[in-house]
Amino acid sequence: MLDGGQYVVQSFMEEGSYGMVAKAINTRTHDKVAIKIIKKCFNYDEVAEHEMTMLRKLQVLDPDACGIVRYFDSFVHNGFKCMVFESLDVDLLEFVEGRNNPMSMTEMRPIIRQLAIALQALKDIGLIHTDIKMENIMLVNQRQQPLRVKLIDFGLAVPASETKQWRIKPEEYSAVVEFGAEDEDLFLDDSCSLEEVFASLCDDADESGNAC
Repeated sequence: MLDGGQYVVQSFMEEGSYGMVAKAINTRTHDKVAIKIIKKCFNYDEVAEHEMTMLRKLQVLDPDACGIVRYFDSFVHNGFKCMVFESLDVDLLEFVEGRNNPMSMTEMRPIIRQLAIALQALKDIGLIHTDIKMENIMLVNQRQQPLRVKLIDFGLAVPASETKQWRIKPEEYSAVVEFGAEDEDLFLDDSCSLEEVFASLCDDADESGNAC
């Protein structure tokens, strides 16, 4: 049990660079949650505090409308800082690799559009994710809400005011624009990473003879 018995851990997922994720049940609400346990490292306090600061900034957004993982709470357990999120399904990479058939253009389109909305929401509050990749894009529920996704892992997110804006030409992210962008300025900053996600999906389709 974690946080004085409020959370009962059911299983642990794969360990990442900065921590591991536990699947748990909130004993007060009986909801399933995901608990990120920050791994102790030389800059442990700084890493944990930075991510929690970014998550607090995200709380002004509607996580469902903006396609951002819902953050509930944080606590310390046996000296480890933990963050509680809504429980999601599988990441996009696992989803693609587990399919018998490659994703079609019809399936890719809503995913790219949802990520476009998420990036616009981040831009509106002055944040840059900086680590957009298939592993950080989660399907919400494959059965009940097919192809609905949310962006996760804001451990490397930074305020836009602290970064030097990337300068990229519209033709460099034309594929993303085609799939939902209405403003040429929309994807400055995280656009290159989103383009790589789109390219990865297309590569999977190409290998199966369904070119984008």
